[in-house]
Amino acid sequence: MPIPLDDHAVSVALPKWQHVVGYEEGDVDVTEKMLLGYPRFVYHPFVKQLVDLWKAGAVESGAVAGHEIVEALPFPSMGSAERCRRFLLEAHKHEPGFPVGIHSLGVMDTHVVSFPAMAAKDAKAYWQHSGEILSSRKAARVLACLGHPVPTLLDGLPTSPRPAASCAPGARMASAAVPDCYRQGLRERIGALTGQHMADVHLTITGMAAIFMAFNMCRQARPGRPVVVFGFTYLDTLKICLRKEWNAHGVHFLGKGDARDLRVLEELLEKKEVMAVFTEFPSNPLLQNPDLSRLVALGRRYGFPVVVDDTISNFHNVDLMRLGGAGGGVDMCVSSLTKLFSGKSDVMAGSLVLNRASPLYGELRTAMETMEGGNDAELYEEDARVVWENARDFEERSRRINETTARLVEWLGNQAGVAEVFYPSRTQRAIYDAFKRAEGGYGGLFSVSLSPSLSPTAFYDTLDVYKGPSLGTNFTLACPYTLLAHYYELDFARRHGVCPNLVRVSVGLESFEHLQKVFEVALDSARRPIPTGVAREKYFPPGLTGG
Repeated sequence: MPIPLDDHAVSVALPKWQHVVGYEEGDVDVTEKMLLGYPRFVYHPFVKQLVDLWKAGAVESGAVAGHEIVEALPFPSMGSAERCRRFLLEAHKHEPGFPVGIHSLGVMDTHVVSFPAMAAKDAKAYWQHSGEILSSRKAARVLACLGHPVPTLLDGLPTSPRPAASCAPGARMASAAVPDCYRQGLRERIGALTGQHMADVHLTITGMAAIFMAFNMCRQARPGRPVVVFGFTYLDTLKICLRKEWNAHGVHFLGKGDARDLRVLEELLEKKEVMAVFTEFPSNPLLQNPDLSRLVALGRRYGFPVVVDDTISNFHNVDLMRLGGAGGGVDMCVSSLTKLFSGKSDVMAGSLVLNRASPLYGELRTAMETMEGGNDAELYEEDARVVWENARDFEERSRRINETTARLVEWLGNQAGVAEVFYPSRTQRAIYDAFKRAEGGYGGLFSVSLSPSLSPTAFYDTLDVYKGPSLGTNFTLACPYTLLAHYYELDFARRHGVCPNLVRVSVGLESFEHLQKVFEVALDSARRPIPTGVAREKYFPPGLTGG
C-alpha cells in the first residue's frame, strides 16, 4: 500500500525483509501488488497513463508505425526533455541514427521523449539520477487538460475521496494555471531559514534535481575537471558524477570522508584542479559528519566550490552558510524538501541555495544564468502549494523529533545485541556542533546494526512501524537501507563501512515511550533461537550478516 494512503504518496509499504528482496529482484508477487513507489524509481500510474495516451495517439496519427516497439517518458519542460534526449544519444553514440524524438503535448510545457525499447534502462537512469521527473500532480492535470480526468487510485481504501483533476479554461497552452505565490513564499521562507536572499533560492522538482542542477552549474563554471565525492553519499549523487554521458573527466570517490580522505584530497589538489566537491552533512546512511570547515578552507585555497546536501540535518538544526566555515560557510546547499521540511510524504520537491558570502558566488551565479536551460524545470506550482502548507509547522516538528530521537538513540545504544547506532551526536560530534544552531538538534535519522548473533530479518519483520523507502516523515519509517540502495553492490557498500544488515530509521512524531516499546519487541524477536525445522537462511540471509 502507499505510505500514506494518498494518490501522491512517495513511499510504499515493504513490511517484511522478503518483500524488500522481492522488490529488488523484480518478483512479480511483490511488484505487481505495489500501487505506487518512490517516484524516481517507480513510474507513477498517472505518468504511465500519460505515456499510454501519447503512444496510442502516435500510432493513430502515423507518427509511429503500429508494429514498431517504441517507449516514451514525459518531462515537465522542453529543456528537461532535451537533456534526456542528449543523454540517450550519448549513451548510444556508437549506434548511428539512433532514433530519439521529442514531442510536445501542447499543455503546460510538457513534452514526451520517445526511444526504442532497448534504451528503456538508460531512460530510467536519466529519470532516476537527474530527478527531472514529471510529478504525479502535474501528470494528473495534463491528463485532465487533454480530456482524460483521472479518478483517485485508492477506491475502496480508507482514505478521504479526492475529486478528479480538472483543467481551467485557457490552461491548455499555459505554463501554469495558478499564480506563482507559493513558489515565491517558499523561496522567502527558505531564504529566511538559511540567511540568504530569496533570489538565491531555487526550487526544483525533486531533491535529486537540485543536486543535478548544482552539478551542471559547477560543470559550467569549471569545465574540463574531475569531480570529487567526499564521503559515502546517497547513491544517486555518486551516480550523477559517474555517468560518462554527463562527466567525461572522472570522479575521485573518497568514500570514508574521514581525516585520511582529507589528506588524500589535499595531495590530489596539489597535483590537479577539480570541478567541485560534493558531500553530505551528515552522510546517508552512516550519519558521519565531514569536516566542512577544512573542506571549505581547501575550496578557498584552490578555488573550487563545496556543495553540501543538508537534507538529513535540515535548515532548523544547522547553519552551513554562516557558521563554522572559513569565508562564510559552504558555497551551495542542496536539500530535499520531500523530507522533513514537508513531512507528509505526499509531494516531491527540492531546493538549491547559493551563499552570497562565498567568494565564488559571482562565478556560480553567472553559471546559473548562462547554463543552457537554467532552472527551466522548476517545481510545479501545485506541488509548491502542498509543500508550503505541509511546512507551516516545520520547526516545531523538527524540535519534537530531535528530542525523541536523541532519547531513543541513547537507549538503543545500551541494549544487548545492538552492535552500533549511527547518529550525528555519536559520529564526529564536535564537527557537527560547529554548525549546529543554538535551538537545533541532531535530527531524526539514525541507522542501527545488530550483532551477528541476532537475526536482522526477525528484527525488521517484527518492528511495528511503517516500513518503506524515504525519510523525514511525520511518522516513523524504517528500511533495510543497504538492500534498497545497494542490493547488487553489497561488497562495494561493505568496503565503505556500510554493512548489509543495516536498518535505517527515520523517527516521526510518535512518543519516545511508544517507540521504545516497539523496539523492545523487535529486539526480543531478533534474540530468539531459530525454531526447529526452519532453515537458518530465513533468519540469517547468506552474505547479509557479520556486522
